[in-house]
Amino acid sequence: MREFERISRVMKLIEQLWSLDPDQRFLQLISNLESSYSKDNNNKGLIEYEKIENGVPWKYRYIDLFNLEDDKLERYLLDLISRRRKKHD
Repeated sequence: MREFERISRVMKLIEQLWSLDPDQRFLQLISNLESSYSKDNNNKGLIEYEKIENGVPWKYRYIDLFNLEDDKLERYLLDLISRRRKKHD
């Protein structure tokens, strides 16, 4: 079973990160976090494909971090908060 306390730690980190940019909506924050995690980790979770709709090709991109372990996310959030605080100072 996973460590229960990780939930509180991760949520506090997300709250700290959100407080650095409070104009974001919550799901906007989460989407931006996925994007930045992927970019900072060699495009981890990035899925690209092309689909033809009404004869027109469309390129689609999304990020799937479903299998990202919480400890990796926690370390990333700590690092991201540190970088953003330095940027704000």
